[in-house]
Amino acid sequence: MTCNRLWLDLSDVTRFFAAHARPTGIQRFSLETARALAASGGPVRFCATSPQGWRELDFAGLSAAIAALSAAPLPTPAARTTRAHTASPWPAPLIALARRLPWAPRLALGRLARAGLETAHAAGALGRVLIQPRHWHEAGLGGRTFHLGPARFAPGDWLVGLGASWESPPSPDERARLRALGVRLGFAVHDLIPLLRPEYCLPAQGRALAAWLDGAAREADMLFAVSRHTAADARARLGAAAPPMTVLPMGGGPLAAPPDARRVPKEPFVLMVATFEARKNHAGALRLWRLLLSQGGAVPKLVLAGRRGWLADDVLAQIAASEGLGGRVEVIEQPSDAELRALYQACLFSLFPSFYEGWGLPVSEALAHGVPVLASSASAIPEAGGAFCAYFDPDHLAEAARLARLWLDQPDELAALKARIRAQYRPLSWQFTARALVAALNAPAPEPGLAGAADHEARPDQLHQQHQPEQASPPRR
Repeated sequence: MTCNRLWLDLSDVTRFFAAHARPTGIQRFSLETARALAASGGPVRFCATSPQGWRELDFAGLSAAIAALSAAPLPTPAARTTRAHTASPWPAPLIALARRLPWAPRLALGRLARAGLETAHAAGALGRVLIQPRHWHEAGLGGRTFHLGPARFAPGDWLVGLGASWESPPSPDERARLRALGVRLGFAVHDLIPLLRPEYCLPAQGRALAAWLDGAAREADMLFAVSRHTAADARARLGAAAPPMTVLPMGGGPLAAPPDARRVPKEPFVLMVATFEARKNHAGALRLWRLLLSQGGAVPKLVLAGRRGWLADDVLAQIAASEGLGGRVEVIEQPSDAELRALYQACLFSLFPSFYEGWGLPVSEALAHGVPVLASSASAIPEAGGAFCAYFDPDHLAEAARLARLWLDQPDELAALKARIRAQYRPLSWQFTARALVAALNAPAPEPGLAGAADHEARPDQLHQQHQPEQASPPRR
């Protein structure tokens, strides 16, 4: 049976951009694929859940609003990052008195002071959202829903969620109703990190993902994995109950926004693009930079670009307490696409030390800008980087330091590697991702299990050769 009509569920996109202005990798994947589908002119509609049920979306309006929100300048929170860990809400005389106390009560008072300051920051943020939403980026889409009316599903339609479907999946009753109507369901699987590496996530994330895998994912007509590594993780979890699964090629390419260099450092720098989460291993990046600085020689600045996530307070406190390792580490929070493009264009190379990824979009994004990447060898990251990166074990930073030192000491070789990337690397487009999705939906029903090999044979010369162990050759001494 061919796909009569494709409904793309953008519920997670609308929820995300109601609270945030800059996308993470999951939202970029979902949104850019949706834009490519909309531009294709095919039988595609867009919808989202609401208290009144499924609603069709004005995607053109939603897409334009998100583009405007993502491009708008944001309040710079870097100073607040430092204040949160170095300032005190207590008057100086009280601080002097506290210093005379024994260590135990001093420690308790310090915790109380930090908690009070964080509470004040949170209350201020809430007040700005509630009182002046038009001036605060976390007001997001300003309460606009972009609803056109009820989503009228028909037999043979596909309802596909490419985003974080596990955060708010259709209920069992809703799934049964859609199935009775003849609607087929498809969901993307981005990663199983909350289950495989729970130490890097909040407990609620693991519970939500487990419930989704045990319910909606098992009942789906098709699952879409963003990498072969993620597909293997999902198959291991679901076992014989796994529905048909295909691996969608990850789109990308250089960011289209005109570069905005206002926050680009004037001195040489290495760039790490990642949400501030424990899993992304910013702490390892700091240790790597301390190691390089201790070894002597010229060490460029390290720029950490991303938005705040969870379990990142400790590393942000380290950055603040050390004043960015004496000015050698700089944080750029929530960069726009225009700022990211300028950062990629200006950096020496990119660093990506993450412990676990479902794909690793910052790796393929850096390569699309012609930037070499010193990347973790963990999980699916080598799929994103292919033969164009130099890899290291994220638990053993001595190798990362050796590779970084070679790149820094051999600028001619680094320039040659950049030239090779620009000549040989051909990123897939989001249109290619959209076409692969439609082809998978229109293909004859495959046997249960992994059915995505053909998706990766469509462009065998590209990065999506998933099994190449080699890496970019390090510069010669």
